[in-house]
Amino acid sequence: MPPLAAYKQWREWADPKVCCDYGLSMAITSWSPEIEKEMEEVVKPEFGVNSFKFFLAYSGMFMVRDEEFYQGMLTCARIGAVARVHAENGSVIQERCKALLEKGITGPEGHTQSRPEELEAEATYRACVMATQANCPLYVVHVMSKGAAKAIAEHRQKGHVVFGEPIAAGLALDGSHYYNPNWMHAAKYVMSPPLSRDPSTPEYLMDMLAAGELHLIGTDNCTFTCKQKQMGLNDFTKIPNGVNGVEDRMSVVWERGVHRGKIDPMRFVQITSSMAAKIFNIYPKKGRIAIGSDADVVIWNPNVSRVVSKTTHHHVMAFRSVKRDEKSEKLPEQKPETNGRERTHAGGRSSITFGDLN
Repeated sequence: MPPLAAYKQWREWADPKVCCDYGLSMAITSWSPEIEKEMEEVVKPEFGVNSFKFFLAYSGMFMVRDEEFYQGMLTCARIGAVARVHAENGSVIQERCKALLEKGITGPEGHTQSRPEELEAEATYRACVMATQANCPLYVVHVMSKGAAKAIAEHRQKGHVVFGEPIAAGLALDGSHYYNPNWMHAAKYVMSPPLSRDPSTPEYLMDMLAAGELHLIGTDNCTFTCKQKQMGLNDFTKIPNGVNGVEDRMSVVWERGVHRGKIDPMRFVQITSSMAAKIFNIYPKKGRIAIGSDADVVIWNPNVSRVVSKTTHHHVMAFRSVKRDEKSEKLPEQKPETNGRERTHAGGRSSITFGDLN
């Protein structure tokens, strides 16, 4: 679907339901002069799109060729938009998937075996190089591995404008789940890039956030039911990719960062709010408490805890993926406890108080 038509369709779906301000980022999955013209159109104030996402993964579906990605970034630079990238080597992943299936490896463990961390690191480095050549700001989504984080840090040290976004799941979990003998348990965690098989990676990514080498926290929230995950019961390539995270994002950062002494509350505010507002050019309208800024405020109470379970969660899902206490044997369904609760005001109106919708 062309960008302008897609924009209008998603607005029609979203507008009747939303209770806060929101913005759309658009995926560019092919390239043509017509798409370039429509990118120029949707960045106008009446539409408000200011970033475009490109996939270097998902060969045959969303993946763009290097020359298409480069042309897209040249256009982003010209029209003042940020290029976002899903960085994995989709061509190599496709071949590895074929080889694993031929060997009879069909379970969720095949997902992580087909996507070694080096392929995320390579694509991240390649994207950074190409963005520099295009003179385009680059935003790397869901940074999941040490190699990808190091590639971003290396290019930033050279003065290149690149930002790295780990996600809540990557700060809380590791890839050991893919080898759980329970097929459904393992399938719950299938996402791309996959959780790191290195158990020290979640701590490493949190340290990179604390040091300013990574810049803000996302979720890549994309949820599926158990029945939907079972579409890949006999073929891991057919397991829908994605986990939850949007409701737990701030709790994960507080628990892993502030509560453990890695960051202070000021850095917490930066990586959960103000940095995103600045990168996507909505600061100081958003991301700041000041006269003239929108009255969208989260009041965080660090002295209140909450239990995370599928019965208390507002996101309608059969399971939770992002919360597991790695110092115990608790699984997501077994109600881990986290520190910190929020009170949210949207447009000056109280919207959520400690998990209850007002």
